[in-house]
Amino acid sequence: MIENTREYNPRLKFHKFKNISWKKGILSNFISIVTPKYKIQTDNYLQYGNIPIIDQSKKYISGYTNDIKYIISNITPLIIFGDHTCIIKIVHFKFAQGADGIKIFYGNKNISTEYIYQYLNHSPVIMEEYKRHFSILKDKVIYYPDDRQEQQKIADCLSSLDELIEAHEQKLDTLQQYKKGLMQRLFPAEGKTIPHWRFPEFRNNGEWKNISVSQLGKIITGKTPSTSNLSFWNGEYIWVTPTDITSHKYIYSSNRTVTSLWIKNNILPVNTVLITCIASIGKNCILRKEGFCNQQINAIVPNLKNYDSSFIYYNFEKNEHILINNSGASATRILPKSKFEELHFLFPSLPEQQKIANCLTSLDERIEAQEEKITALKEHKKGLMQQLFPSL
Repeated sequence: MIENTREYNPRLKFHKFKNISWKKGILSNFISIVTPKYKIQTDNYLQYGNIPIIDQSKKYISGYTNDIKYIISNITPLIIFGDHTCIIKIVHFKFAQGADGIKIFYGNKNISTEYIYQYLNHSPVIMEEYKRHFSILKDKVIYYPDDRQEQQKIADCLSSLDELIEAHEQKLDTLQQYKKGLMQRLFPAEGKTIPHWRFPEFRNNGEWKNISVSQLGKIITGKTPSTSNLSFWNGEYIWVTPTDITSHKYIYSSNRTVTSLWIKNNILPVNTVLITCIASIGKNCILRKEGFCNQQINAIVPNLKNYDSSFIYYNFEKNEHILINNSGASATRILPKSKFEELHFLFPSLPEQQKIANCLTSLDERIEAQEEKITALKEHKKGLMQQLFPSL
């Protein structure tokens, strides 16, 4: 049943359509399902090929195939819904269906496919553990203007933002790949003691020195204060756990804080390097505020006369695989303090450390600024959708 009333009008309407009323109905009444004859199992994905593969993973294109029998040649665009993941994608080109667990559909004559896609981004299905969600999606109520032109206008407006966000995400990916390649050249390759690229003033400085972690400074394994003693919690000092450590270099705050009653004389100073050594091995950051950390983290309070905190940070980022390889193969990986301290890494002189760290820091700042642009654009789109779609 379809209702027709002005009560469903959104707060923001394009002037041309100010007198067009909105309707509501059940999504299943407005879509047609596409059921491909063939689908490709994950093991058969190619890294490169002529036909892109779309599945329910976060990656827009998950792989490729060259077998034309897999091509889905229905009219486009088509909406791809992850039955288990609730991830939704729109595809404007011929593709192949990957693995299992996706539903493919398009809008009928009453609602455009592009409009449905944007509406479902505004009002998504919430994932409930590992279950099939299409039964929830198809029973979803959808609100829409009773004019295909207004639907398309809304979809085009939001799609233009999507294109801008995608362009900025591609720029971010380029910056991240550039940083990865730069680090490969600024640090010695495996088995080498001199990097491929070196700043001119250091080209005659000779080999980098093989230094153990214990030589870098004081190594401290974190702890967790008693949760039953309230005087230890909600204080002025940050208390870092692995969930607080993101892709950003510096950490200024944490989800939980502790008081001086617990930390006493064990406060970790600014510029301490934190490295996760249990479960999620190798995540690291640099403290920009005094505090402490939990037992899943080993802290390096560096000897700043010989070692630069930022260079230590980038050295661990570059050599994360060494930490992982030394953490054992048990269900929960652990790199104990004693073994962590024995690990060796190559270090140049302090001035060269600082030069490399400054170079990579400037690149990280550009990456972080790019991430902030993307976040701002996504928030802008979110706010715009709240205006363009009814809020009931």
